[in-house]
Amino acid sequence: MTKAKLTCPHCGGTEEVEMPKTYCQIFYKCTTCSKLIETIDGFCCVFCSYADVRCLYSARHEEQIKTLRMDIVNLTKA
Repeated sequence: MTKAKLTCPHCGGTEEVEMPKTYCQIFYKCTTCSKLIETIDGFCCVFCSYADVRCLYSARHEEQIKTLRMDIVNLTKA
């Protein structure tokens, strides 16, 4: 599993958390203040919203978009 440094938007507390590989985690309970951290609109999970690294799904999706853009550029040049 990949770890990320998650920062609570309520108290500013940080902790190293393991990111799940098989799903996007949309809620997380802060171990410092016990408040529920929720995903920001437009982001897929709490890691993309509040961590120092994006989740595995987001990273894969970003790579797919880059590849698709390169394919489109190559097609327009042909």
